[in-house]
Amino acid sequence: MSGAIESLVHEDVSAALLAASPFELADLSEASSETAPAATASRELDVRIELGSTSLDAGEAARLAGGLVVQLDEETHDPVSVYADGCLVARGEILVLDGRLCVRITEVVGPSTVGPACRAGPQDG
Repeated sequence: MSGAIESLVHEDVSAALLAASPFELADLSEASSETAPAATASRELDVRIELGSTSLDAGEAARLAGGLVVQLDEETHDPVSVYADGCLVARGEILVLDGRLCVRITEVVGPSTVGPACRAGPQDG
């Protein structure tokens, strides 16, 4: 599969991230304590941000090495997916704040668009 693994110029990726508009982080501490039930608010969730994906055959995967950049299917302006405990909960955009990557939530995914296990709520276990 030619072209599945390509090297990207670091400056191009950095420029795309730095082109994001400046923003201020809102204080969510009061709002979250008022709207979240106590049992849910104290529960820790495994949060994962998915930037994109690609497909590699076994030979390409075997040739992966340090310094190699894997090209993803998504464009720099495409939204990222936010998962909590494996369930899609939001979409957002990548930003840089004080030299750290972060995600600005642009869309909260409603229960009708997630799978049945996610709609059922947290499982005891």
